[in-house]
Amino acid sequence: MDKSFKRDFIKGSAAASMGTVVAMVFQFLSIVIITRYVTKEEFGIYVLIIVISTFLDTISGLALEQTLVKFITSVEEQEKRSTFILTLTIRVILISIAVILVILFHDALMPLFSFTATEFLDVVIILFILSSFRGLFYNLLQGMNLFKKYASIQTITSVLRVVLLLIIVYIHELNLKNVLLVEIVAVSFTVLLQLALIPYKEVFHWDVNLNNFKKIIGFSIPLYLSGITYFIQTQVNIFIIGAYLNPISIANYDVAGKIPQASAKGFQSFIIVFYPNLSRLLSEGEHDAAMKLINKSLFTFSIAISLLLLVTFLFNKEIIQLLFSDKYLDSSLAFSFLMVAFYLTAMSHIMGYSLVSAGLPATSLKANIAAGAINLIGAFLMIPLLGFMGAVYSVLLTGFASLLFHYLFLKKYNMKMELISFIKPSLIIIIIILLYYLFIPDNIILKTILLIAYFITVYYLLPEAKEILRQIALHLFKFKSENSNEKIL
Repeated sequence: MDKSFKRDFIKGSAAASMGTVVAMVFQFLSIVIITRYVTKEEFGIYVLIIVISTFLDTISGLALEQTLVKFITSVEEQEKRSTFILTLTIRVILISIAVILVILFHDALMPLFSFTATEFLDVVIILFILSSFRGLFYNLLQGMNLFKKYASIQTITSVLRVVLLLIIVYIHELNLKNVLLVEIVAVSFTVLLQLALIPYKEVFHWDVNLNNFKKIIGFSIPLYLSGITYFIQTQVNIFIIGAYLNPISIANYDVAGKIPQASAKGFQSFIIVFYPNLSRLLSEGEHDAAMKLINKSLFTFSIAISLLLLVTFLFNKEIIQLLFSDKYLDSSLAFSFLMVAFYLTAMSHIMGYSLVSAGLPATSLKANIAAGAINLIGAFLMIPLLGFMGAVYSVLLTGFASLLFHYLFLKKYNMKMELISFIKPSLIIIIIILLYYLFIPDNIILKTILLIAYFITVYYLLPEAKEILRQIALHLFKFKSENSNEKIL
């Protein structure tokens, strides 16, 4: 791993992370506004509509977005130049087929999700179409390493969503229909910005042939099945809660997952840099450099996310009440457990993308199918017995299974993980949390002392962490200085 690669990788991560963090803050703020001004039932229906449109996108997408990233970062120039037009053509055809089928069979399909969503069929279709193109164009920018454009679009559209919501709150009562209108406008604006910023000269090359088509489809099918299983792991619980319980339970479950979801979006800013760059290293035969990147990534995020876990267990009620109001206090414990699930998912995602980058998408698929099956069975068994908390426990179990499966597959294919390194921060957190719940009173000062204890423990017991944090700070400072110089020039 040469210095220029490391510099570009960290600078790309910094650019994507800065933009994604800003976007994440505003996206989260929009959810805070919605949860405070609409009823629990309306918010539950809103969540269900978004999940249905995501389901249609997943089921009809054929994982073309991820395939596009892989082929655009290919060493072969021919694949780089001809992939996008062919991928776009296939995607348009699949979207058209999906829309026709939904319209023809909506009387049979929509009640499967929830009776409350049937009157919003037109909204579901519009959001599905827009979200499909949004995902494709975002992945195009990712594959071309245009991380600043990627982050800028995220930031602008997330700010727009908040502004529109505040305007409606000021001039009119915020309700479900207004929230859905804002969502449509925000996603539409995202697609328009993407269209304005795509470097057409580099990707619009018509060179479609059967061999290219076979390559794209052959690579995408395992990723597609993996995407479906990932949806089952992360989103199908909303459907099951809706079927067994009610929109209010959906609202409680979704609010508990909002901060973990926002954290996952922040983590995605790393993945959009990690995936293409790791693919490039492995394509060029730099196996040792690739393994070093994987292990450092696992260790760094284990430390960072472990800190988030400690905060969420110590201050879960305060955080929920501050952000979403006291009507969602029932979601406090679920929030903490879903943050644990985020940690497990983040680690398994790094491992899963490592397998895909190594040209082993079918292997990652096996792990995801097994984890998805565990979540589906767990949700069906536990939600009727434990309410929406049953879905939380099912997600936790799935996260553990996914991490274990991905680790075993990496070991099988001689991609050895330094397991003990990224487990150490988690063990420290577990000890501190057990001490708090078993022996320490609920006191803000004592909680703060525990946070300080975590930093001290990591500093002295994990010396390798100091070097990683020093390098990140150094490169972030250089990145900021270079940006300032560019503005002066």
